[in-house]
Amino acid sequence: MNIRPMATLLAALALLTPDAGANAILTYRWQHDGQTAIQTVSIQDGMLWITGLGGDPQLETVYDRQREQLALIDHRRQRITPIDAASVGKLAGYLEDIAPLLRGMSGQIQRLSPEQRKKWAGMLGDFPLDAFDIARKELEHTQLKSADKPKAVAGIPCHLLRLSSGKTTELDLCLATPEALNLNADDTQTLAALSRLSQRLAGQAQAIAARFGLALGRQDLERLSGVPVAVRELKGHPPRTLELERVQTVTSALKKPEIPEGGYQVERLRLW
Repeated sequence: MNIRPMATLLAALALLTPDAGANAILTYRWQHDGQTAIQTVSIQDGMLWITGLGGDPQLETVYDRQREQLALIDHRRQRITPIDAASVGKLAGYLEDIAPLLRGMSGQIQRLSPEQRKKWAGMLGDFPLDAFDIARKELEHTQLKSADKPKAVAGIPCHLLRLSSGKTTELDLCLATPEALNLNADDTQTLAALSRLSQRLAGQAQAIAARFGLALGRQDLERLSGVPVAVRELKGHPPRTLELERVQTVTSALKKPEIPEGGYQVERLRLW
């Protein structure tokens, strides 16, 4: 990834001068199959929300620092999915319950008839049996490697990691510390709190994923801590890229996401 010219770097650093009363907007650019989309991260008063998540204008994520809760909002389906210690714990508990059964079925799944697959999937809450067998083989070969040279994206220093898993997944992730974005103290605290929450939730998920063959340990998860300023998919067809373009601080109030009361249904966290 090329470091931008010095003039652009200086301009970006000028935009990052802290302002105690300012709110922050981080603008990312998604690129996939010749298409471009914008994803923005807004931070204000202990709240953080992402609009255009994954390049989809109908998806948002909202984080409340005081409640220590994330929520995925799907405006297209009018669904809200809470993501916190309780919801991840329930999902992990469910996977814990079915893990022995799935391990016992390993090697036999491919021999099931379509009717048998449908029956077992229904008994397991529509669990995708084929996906389990594929995931188990992929997770056994998961690796996390660090790049030797330091990187910078939009003038933000970050450390580059390559995450690979089997034959289908290979990602380059450039992660920055919350302090590297040089925001005001409150917004920096919000970013840091979200990073800590993500680490705790990832730890919960890692414990059960290890039973399915995940090769990454807790120390690897700690290396994944930080603010993603660039994500590059290496094996996608075609690959996707996400890159931070600009960091702004504004003194005016930002418009927070609005959820119609009673109009959206709460959906449990699930992997399928």
